[in-house]
Amino acid sequence: MDSARKLIAPLLFSVFVVLVLVLCGLLSPASGAAPWSSLLYGHLDDPGAAALGRAAGLGLVAVTLFLRPGLLPRGPVQRGLLLALVGLLVLVVPPLLPTWLNAAGGLTRLLVGGLCLAALLPLTRGAKAATVVALPEPQADASADADLEEAGDAPELDGDPRPGPVQLLGEVLAGAGLALALGAVWSRLALFGYHGAEEQHLRAAVLLAMVGIGSLAFGPMLLHVARGARAIAPAVVAVGALVGLSLLAQVQTREPLETLLRGFGGLDLGAIGGTKGTAILAARTLFLPGFALGALLAVSRDRRWSTTALLVGACLGALAWPHAVDQLEAQPQPFAAGMALVGLALAGLGALPSAAAGLLRGPGLARLTLLPLVAVLAAGFLLPHPEVRPLSPWQRFETVAELAIDTRLGLLTVEPTPLGTPILTLDRVALTPTPEQVLGDDARLHAALDLAAANWRPGDPDLEVLFAGQLTMSRLEAFEAWRAASPIDARLTWTTPWDAWQARIRPLLEGSWELPAPLPFDTAQERLGSGLFDLVVVPLAFGTEVTAMEALDRPRAAAPLAARPKSAQPAVVWLSASAPLASVDLGAWLLPGGVDLDHLGLAMVAGLEAPGLVPAGAPARGGSTLGRLAVAPELRPLHDRAALFTRLASAGDDAFLAALSGLFDLQRRSSPWAKPEERFELEQAQLEALAAATVAPLTGLQKITWGHLSQVLVTKRMSGESFAVLPGLLETVGSFPPAEHALARAYFEMLMPAEGTELLLPLFEAGWRAPGPMMDLGWALGQGGDWAKAAEVYGAVLEQLPGFHHAERLQAMAELRGGLPGATEHLQELLEEDPDDQELRELLLPGPRKPVGTDFDPTPLSSLDDGHDEH
Repeated sequence: MDSARKLIAPLLFSVFVVLVLVLCGLLSPASGAAPWSSLLYGHLDDPGAAALGRAAGLGLVAVTLFLRPGLLPRGPVQRGLLLALVGLLVLVVPPLLPTWLNAAGGLTRLLVGGLCLAALLPLTRGAKAATVVALPEPQADASADADLEEAGDAPELDGDPRPGPVQLLGEVLAGAGLALALGAVWSRLALFGYHGAEEQHLRAAVLLAMVGIGSLAFGPMLLHVARGARAIAPAVVAVGALVGLSLLAQVQTREPLETLLRGFGGLDLGAIGGTKGTAILAARTLFLPGFALGALLAVSRDRRWSTTALLVGACLGALAWPHAVDQLEAQPQPFAAGMALVGLALAGLGALPSAAAGLLRGPGLARLTLLPLVAVLAAGFLLPHPEVRPLSPWQRFETVAELAIDTRLGLLTVEPTPLGTPILTLDRVALTPTPEQVLGDDARLHAALDLAAANWRPGDPDLEVLFAGQLTMSRLEAFEAWRAASPIDARLTWTTPWDAWQARIRPLLEGSWELPAPLPFDTAQERLGSGLFDLVVVPLAFGTEVTAMEALDRPRAAAPLAARPKSAQPAVVWLSASAPLASVDLGAWLLPGGVDLDHLGLAMVAGLEAPGLVPAGAPARGGSTLGRLAVAPELRPLHDRAALFTRLASAGDDAFLAALSGLFDLQRRSSPWAKPEERFELEQAQLEALAAATVAPLTGLQKITWGHLSQVLVTKRMSGESFAVLPGLLETVGSFPPAEHALARAYFEMLMPAEGTELLLPLFEAGWRAPGPMMDLGWALGQGGDWAKAAEVYGAVLEQLPGFHHAERLQAMAELRGGLPGATEHLQELLEEDPDDQELRELLLPGPRKPVGTDFDPTPLSSLDDGHDEH
């Protein structure tokens, strides 16, 4: 029985340590959801709660080892192998942990850890000398250990006397320094990736591997050093963290990073976020602090008092992290290096009692402990301390931030997009939409407001909306447009967790616009759940841009996931449908929103009901870390979306969800030089299945789906599929402009303008003004000889796209052919702008005009290379 316990104890302890990593928030069960986030924090951790959680997890390990010091193997070899086992479990943890742990809050997770501890202690009773494998130890230590085990009640297991109070205080300070120094390098290393849980797991496994190697390689040679010399080890770890930061600083721009990856197996920037790229960056950064930490672990022969004191210190360091960030924010030195220097100072201060004791009464070399301590501290403070703020160096264009602030939440930046529009990011996750994402962002806000309106009853008070995200001009305009079209008088209040830095952020984001001031975040938290707000909206975060050495392809990784809101407060929390949601507890119902399937949003809903919501279904089992890392980062969104809709389709008998799941299963990476609609895979069988499952009135998800598929049919010029599917769809649902335009385009491709005009002209008369379809309608009207109406349609396009030269040319030509007044003057004005336009010049010549061509232009909004168009 005792031998079985000795074998089981390390395995149980390894499982327990991995669980504590989950409790600390350093590992995610499957999804990357922030374990300590709340509704207003969105996908972010509450810094105070997260620090408390990490401290509680470390404290749980400290208590465990204090009560059962035999759980930590005695020799450096056994400890190194134990860490290898922990690292292996880190890599396979997602499939092993239960899916319900994704939804567990911080207190629930700590309760689970406490129950595991309660179960662990009886199983390991008597296993004071537990080892992973039976490897020989030095004879002196082995005999001493045997004597101690026979004694049973000896205060120490390894023969060293119990440290005094001063030395224990030094160990606590050293542990706090370790937590701060390693936290600094870890926070910077996390910026070199896409914030996926799988990257986080691999980095943790690499760190454990470095620690294990350090224990195996340096432990035996340092096993018999004096206690005072062992006290220097935490300071060496802190110096190693500073060196790791210096190595990171060397690759925080594109060319050095590319050179590094090319030097390791011929990798390119596409390795970022993959297995090799993540492991290379982690190993290069963490090898020195990892080796030093392994040596410290190996020479810590006292497994009860000193180890517990170090863990208690690390617990206090984790708890102090947000406050230390606040203190360092206003300091001139680089943030991460400053934090590591604080850790080095604490580790050096913690080593002083042991160094002083050795100086006063230590034997032999123990008297010289103070000299290497001074040398280590001097080396750490004299090393160069460069700023480490990598701004996604794998992007094709270097990012130059207009504002960069290290906060307790992370690295906040305001930076321009390639089109010049400023966006706000936090740890490289975009929190405000880029220009190409504005339409989808507006549509999601409207969907949330429509859901609240569906639950509003006449006689209710005005709709009070709290927007828990950065307000921008586009978002305010979207809200005002909805309010103007709604019978409900709605009011918008906004707040953010980065409230303390708004005075520096808002002028850069708003420019000359003066938006309403935000509600202080503390006030918003106090009012949440009090009934003062009828709706809380948490917008979608857009994720880090994924590297793509391709012309038209700029994919983004999915942002970290938000916590599920509680039903006490009506709320809509937006997530990307391309995020790893298949294994996450999403509640009962989801709200779809967006303008296309490529950027579809799904919102977790609390306290609101309406037709058209999608059943969330039960979470599926998460995949393995290495399996997910093996998939290229730009392909993961396709796989995640397909897995999510497979889950949604299995939640009930919704035929439309089943057909949509099949459509997403078709998606593959196609030509990066094509437009997004051209890259979308579409087959007639899937179209027919979707059409058969579509009923009137269209739900929100069906509108998004058919709007996108109609554009795909137009862009890919799939006339046969349009003729086969769209007439039946329109017969079922009635008028749906995108589908009617796709069918009209199919007629135009067949040079049947009259049939297409019958579809598009009623839409124009009803007020539909989409520029692309209207350009097609103008061509068809001209083919039918109705030039006056064609000129009117081109004029409507110019109202939507002022300065669009191609539309202005066609309008002037239609006016002339239709005999409208002022046509000649209009043409002459255009000729003054472009004297080389031969087609316009020929129209002004006397005599019969050249017949109108019957060729159909499939790209009416293209530039045509005339040097005038801006759209």
